[in-house]
Amino acid sequence: MKKVFGLLAAIVLLAVGSWVWQQVDAPEVRVASVVDGDTIVVDGPAGQERVRLLGIDTPERGECLADDATRRLEELLPEGTGVRLEYDQERTDRYGRTLAGVFRDGQFVNAVMVSEGLARVVEYAPNTKFTQRLEAEAAPAVRDSLGIYGLGPECWFTEPTQQVTLEMLTTGIEELERSPGDRGLAGRCQHYVDALRDSVKRTRNFTFREPAMEYLDEQQRLIDELSKP
Repeated sequence: MKKVFGLLAAIVLLAVGSWVWQQVDAPEVRVASVVDGDTIVVDGPAGQERVRLLGIDTPERGECLADDATRRLEELLPEGTGVRLEYDQERTDRYGRTLAGVFRDGQFVNAVMVSEGLARVVEYAPNTKFTQRLEAEAAPAVRDSLGIYGLGPECWFTEPTQQVTLEMLTTGIEELERSPGDRGLAGRCQHYVDALRDSVKRTRNFTFREPAMEYLDEQQRLIDELSKP
């Protein structure tokens, strides 16, 4: 009998411990402001803290749909809104921002942003807690080319040097299509692709990195095909 009571006590303690952990992992805070489409400032017990919505990335200021993403997050999280933060393995990033899933009245705000095509799913190991759910929420937007998933090269290469290089690449490939097998033209086009690829690798914004690289891979295959004698 003592063993039975001991087992029951252990189960109760585990349940209580789990409940306490969930409460610690899900503090209630108030939204102070929205910084951009994936970052907010909240008022918490220890004062204000900057919170980066974990698992998503939105366009940077000046890029396509950046303002749309910011406005949408402001609609979802008006100033003074109470939210719950849920963490993963790492509480902060290298910039000192808190990493969290943001929940308002049970609504997973991170997921709303990707489902509406205003954010892309990104995974930063070991923080993989929300990845599967976010990818599932993003799937319809990807399928329907909604929001950022419907943008083209003019939005993927936004730096002035990138835009100039992209224009030269486009012109070069058009010329190569008219003169297939021209090694000089193929070499120039290859140079433009390499320059754009290096530029994309150096950028700090990950939102358009994947589609930009996929586009360059397509151009590379086209150049290889057109350069054959």
